[in-house]
Amino acid sequence: MQVAHAEIISAINGALASRGLSGKVALLEIEPPRDWGVSSNVCFMLGREAAAEEIARQTEGLGKKEAKQLSGQLANEAGVRLAGELAGELQQAALPYIGRVEAEGAYLNFYYDAARLSAHVVGTVMAGGDSFGGE
Repeated sequence: MQVAHAEIISAINGALASRGLSGKVALLEIEPPRDWGVSSNVCFMLGREAAAEEIARQTEGLGKKEAKQLSGQLANEAGVRLAGELAGELQQAALPYIGRVEAEGAYLNFYYDAARLSAHVVGTVMAGGDSFGGE
């Protein structure tokens, strides 16, 4: 079910653009019993880009192995920070059918508001009348 995916992707892209970042945003379904919604790893994927200056500064003069290890750590920390910032900002956005937005590590999770989503689905079925689901 791809409810509100375009709106979520647009909101993420807007929040990233305001920070000078851009990336390919993909959404994965979160299914019950855990919760119901979608998740994006875009902050995880952009962690290295978000921390590029800090990585360059802190890895200068380090050996290859040390630099790689520190670079990974800094990228992960930046992804987690970015997810936290975006979750707070996107929670304030008026995303249709989304009840809450949370960061989990470097991932963004968008949880559906079951009441609003159910009303939308029922309304769509009713509007289709006898032809709903037909060819």
